Amino acid sequence: DALRRIGGLAVEDPELVPAPSDWEYRTRLTLHSDGTRIGLHPLDLPAAVFDLEVCPITSPALVGLWQAVRANRHLLPSRLLHVVLRLDRSGGRHLVVETKGAASWPRAAELHRRIADAGHPATLWLRPEGGSARVVSGNGDAFPATVFEQVHPVMGDRTRAHAVDVLGDVSGATVWDLYAGIGETTNALLRKGASVESVEADRRAVQHAEASGSAPADRARRHAARVEDAVGGLLPASAVVTNPPRTGMHERVTVALDRSGARRIAYISCDPATLARDIRRLPAYRLAGLRAFDLFPQTAHVESVAVLELR
Repeated sequence: DALRRIGGLAVEDPELVPAPSDWEYRTRLTLHSDGTRIGLHPLDLPAAVFDLEVCPITSPALVGLWQAVRANRHLLPSRLLHVVLRLDRSGGRHLVVETKGAASWPRAAELHRRIADAGHPATLWLRPEGGSARVVSGNGDAFPATVFEQVHPVMGDRTRAHAVDVLGDVSGATVWDLYAGIGETTNALLRKGASVESVEADRRAVQHAEASGSAPADRARRHAARVEDAVGGLLPASAVVTNPPRTGMHERVTVALDRSGARRIAYISCDPATLARDIRRLPAYRLAGLRAFDLFPQTAHVESVAVLELR
């Protein structure tokens, strides 16, 4: 509906690719603290918090970790804002604690030992409000738990694969990978024979991409910068994959894309409203395809891939 109402596009509701399971899929869970309770916000009550015991759409590995942490919540730091539980691709568990002002976590090692003894080992991170996260107990060389990754890895992989496939043959071509995250799309494009201009603002994500890239790195230029700052200096591209946050693309990015001359753009979006707005900012392109992926079962949200072709 947003594409018709905001984008002014005559488009039917897209095909929806279903998830293999509607439950136990989330690999990241963010909990809020009100000073007494730690949990989620009740529906339509964003200022309130209810104490979470079990989350049925979250991976059992993280639910078990949360129950072990919950039983030892007195060991969490003071002035707690958020608790983020994350499962990385190798099965490693992470507990990221965000605090208001607190720069230390005196009892982190004790909590680390207790949850390990309970059968739920994890790397513990501390992130003061406005600051950077650091490992305070556990594997200091762990996966960077604060970088962005889809909460449903199976469906995220399917969405990404479709976005790469709709570009067609990219062998020998230069492709832009904008908002590149930890480099999974860049690697997929490299394996298809493309040279890639990869842009991601999170330096930890770029470092991880450089360290873990399995495809030939000599065909990838990785830029650790905001896309709106870097896009003007990229090599000309014949195709583009863009995967911005929910807020969509900065207007400078849409201007650069509209002038890029790329024959095809695959736009991965988690918000139909900002997708519609950005398509309207790309008059040189027409909407040639649209597919939705059920990346967030049990919610009203979907992930979409819009295929844009040069007019």
